Amino acid sequence: MKTRLGLVSNSSSASFIITWRALDLENDKPVQEIVHDVFGWNDGIVKKVSDRTIRLKSGAFRSTFGTSMHNDISDFGPEAAYLMTALYLSNNFEIVDARIEDDGM
Repeated sequence: MKTRLGLVSNSSSASFIITWRALDLENDKPVQEIVHDVFGWNDGIVKKVSDRTIRLKSGAFRSTFGTSMHNDISDFGPEAAYLMTALYLSNNFEIVDARIEDDGM
């Protein structure tokens, strides 16, 4: 009989990366305010997404959501789904790129 020590998984860690741009908005606002503009309300989700978002030199934004157990898109959490949906439905924002990258584990 084999004894396994530690976590055993058929999955790998991965990152879901969304690069997006604000259209006709004041890009000099702090990231949290821009994220608030995406959602249109101030909720716990704004802070969670803001904490995962950086402003790129190009003026676009990059939000990264990671998981250690990548089986399907839901593993990245509701914040990733909310952000993608809000960006897609808004006339003030544009999704530049969205992809999943294997973190090599």
